[in-house]
Amino acid sequence: MIKWCLLGILLSSALVSAETLRVATYNLKNYLLTDRMVDGRWRSEYPKPESERQALYQVIQSVNPDVLAIQEIGGKEYLAALQRDLNRLGLDYAYSYLGQGEDAVRFTAVLSRIEADAVMQHTALDFPYLGQRVAPRRGLLEVQMDGFSLYVIHLKSRFTTDKRDPGSEERRTKEAQAIRDRIRERHGEGEDATPYLVLGDFNDLINSSTLRRFLSVGGRDLAQPLDVADSRDEVWTYFWDKADQYARIDFILASPPMSERWENASKRGGVYDGQGSRQASDHRLVWADFSKN
Repeated sequence: MIKWCLLGILLSSALVSAETLRVATYNLKNYLLTDRMVDGRWRSEYPKPESERQALYQVIQSVNPDVLAIQEIGGKEYLAALQRDLNRLGLDYAYSYLGQGEDAVRFTAVLSRIEADAVMQHTALDFPYLGQRVAPRRGLLEVQMDGFSLYVIHLKSRFTTDKRDPGSEERRTKEAQAIRDRIRERHGEGEDATPYLVLGDFNDLINSSTLRRFLSVGGRDLAQPLDVADSRDEVWTYFWDKADQYARIDFILASPPMSERWENASKRGGVYDGQGSRQASDHRLVWADFSKN
């Protein structure tokens, strides 16, 4: 009897996996060469330490997403190395797509088990800012697959040396609006919108002007943040150690058709807080399941 019960659980799990697509977003925290503290010593142009990389792999392996949106990776060679290491662990990410922007150090990317139908690097997103025209530094990567578009973003951090824009709030909001307008042009609004996700590191809070740009316009709904949490029902995704501050700044935003696909997958999702999460990055991986098209 026990044998048949266990077999039923395994078959049920396999059936769920076959009918759903797991999507995740993760800021890897400087998976690249940079100046950093390592074992109490200051190192210049040093790669992400081995202990952090192994913890990172453990996090990704534990969640096992089919599609992983990445922020803060150091270009093509780093993406290839990450893909190779994860594949050695049996995760089998056959496809990789690198985002392009003005930032030549920190890139966005996608690792996927599913081949994209199309990949687009969106340009001409410039906007007026403090007397000049600028563009989102990490660009806007769009990957189309399984009947929807996935947009990976990494908006401007709060760090700035310009006192005219404390916390880079104005720039981040304008980045968000430029990206939102492009997505809106391509997908429409509300129930008539075509399916898409916007996910990544927004560097801002749920009630910020930055997030509001993506959620609605003129009283019309555009997308909603998926309501996911960790095993303790906590929603924070980023820990700033210098300020001893926790915040939710990483999101998966879904257009109404994608929200429906999330509901069809029983609203499964989460913020990973298991082994390795605190050592791997200052961000936590956010994931959600969607019914397949």
